[in-house]
Amino acid sequence: MLAAMAATRTEMYDKLLSQEGEALDRAAGELSQECADPADFLSATCTMLNRRQRYFSMAGEHGSAFDLEGINFVDALDARLLGAIDRVMAARKTTELPPEAAKQLTDILSNPPTPPPHPVAYMVIHLMTKAFAGFEAGMRATGEEVPVELEQALLERMAGWIEGFLHSRRTPVMRHMSDVSREYSVIARLACACGKNGLTVQRQALRALPGGGQMDAISAKCPSCGAEREIEFALPHFGDLAQMMGERAARR
Repeated sequence: MLAAMAATRTEMYDKLLSQEGEALDRAAGELSQECADPADFLSATCTMLNRRQRYFSMAGEHGSAFDLEGINFVDALDARLLGAIDRVMAARKTTELPPEAAKQLTDILSNPPTPPPHPVAYMVIHLMTKAFAGFEAGMRATGEEVPVELEQALLERMAGWIEGFLHSRRTPVMRHMSDVSREYSVIARLACACGKNGLTVQRQALRALPGGGQMDAISAKCPSCGAEREIEFALPHFGDLAQMMGERAARR
């Protein structure tokens, strides 16, 4: 009975993932046709980010946004969302940014957010949301009209974060480290049966899969009630990393 319910929920998430992903792609295509200047692209980016609430709520309606299936569902659409925003930004005209604009932006944001070394999609989305809020508050404090150069500077800053997430993870090492970073972010967001979030990692073991490939088995503990559980994560790029390391060793 429980297995049948789990299979039904997985099937439902897969269907929602396809539907919402396609909706994000359509929205990106429509918005990219409507943008001309940096303000338009910033507005379109904001519109796309606001769509996150829809699929985050879906995870809560059909299960929980803080169980393993819900987090995987949201994470997959977060990555799809950043890809969609990237396609919107690709329609912009790239012009040289005045050096002083980047400095002005840093001053306005006061404490500019920076991404971690191997960011997970939701981390990039959080940075973008935080930057929008800081930019709005900073410009409101100055009481001045927003110069187009500053809008461009903010747009390019965000485009750089998305570029780092989507396109810079080309080498096996970066892909693998991004997988590991996501594992720890999932553990930190998982909810315990007691209702508290924020499990802590106790042990981590690399295991071989029967059909080939590797997985990480992570034992996590709830700091509130002390309950422990083990979560398994596939490591799809570990083989690439092992092959690369073997090739390097052979060349020595």
